[in-house]
Formats: sequence, C-alpha cells, structure tokens
Amino acid sequence: MEGYGVDFTMGPDGLKKRLDGYLDEQDRLGIDRLFGNFTADLEKRYRELIAKAAQIDPELTRHGNESLNKILHQVAHFEKKARQHHRKSCDMVIKRFRGLEATLFPRNNWQERVLNIFPYLFKYGPEFIEDLVELPLLGDFHHKLVFL
Repeated sequence: MEGYGVDFTMGPDGLKKRLDGYLDEQDRLGIDRLFGNFTADLEKRYRELIAKAAQIDPELTRHGNESLNKILHQVAHFEKKARQHHRKSCDMVIKRFRGLEATLFPRNNWQERVLNIFPYLFKYGPEFIEDLVELPLLGDFHHKLVFL
C-alpha cells in the first residue's frame, strides 16, 4: 500500500483513481497527447484537402467527410490498442491493485459489511473478540486498520 501511495481510507473509488494515476505516470509515450495531436492535425489537413477537392465538384465534400470519419475511426482503434498494450505492460501493478481492492473492499464494499466474523473466530479463537475490545477503536467513528 505504501509503495503505491494507497491509503485504506481512500475507498474503492479512490483506489481506482490512484491506479489510473499510476498508469498515467508510467505512460512514457503520452498516449493522450500523442494521439490527440495527431488526430487534430490529421483532421485539419484532411479538411483542407476536402475543401480543395470540392472546387472540382461539391459532391466530393460528402465523400471526403465519409472518408475522414473512417480514417478517424481507424486512428481511434489504434489508440485503443496502444492503451491496451500499455495496460498489459503494467499488468503486475494492476494485479497488485486488484488484490488490494479485493482485500480491502470485497464486493466493492467495506470489509465489515461483507465479511463474516466466524472464520476469524475459528482461526484466532474466542480471545479474538477480547483482543479487539482492548484496542482503542471506538470514539471517532472513522474506519480503522487492524493487523492480526
């Protein structure tokens, strides 16, 4: 948790935001900027081409726009693939975050709202409750992290 700057009080949404932030930090290419600039430049230059071709016949404007939409669709598909490969290269980190998420927030909720106490009683014995009672957990109603 410390290595990735994760705090259990972040909640499931905070954990997801931290993972997204970490993946953005690891993006050496700057996929957003790279594809955004390319797409904007391509669209601008292609529209200029359409305008010049329309001088021959205005009907070419419709064909040019259709062609541009197809090209932009292909660029978006390539961007999606680049993002998938970036995520794949960060697969170990994603698995660690998923493990943290499953441990801290089973079924996307707080542990105490999902997990049953009986497995802990079987594992640690009835003294487990006595040990918990002795801890300074009450008072401020904030979530606490207890190491067993």
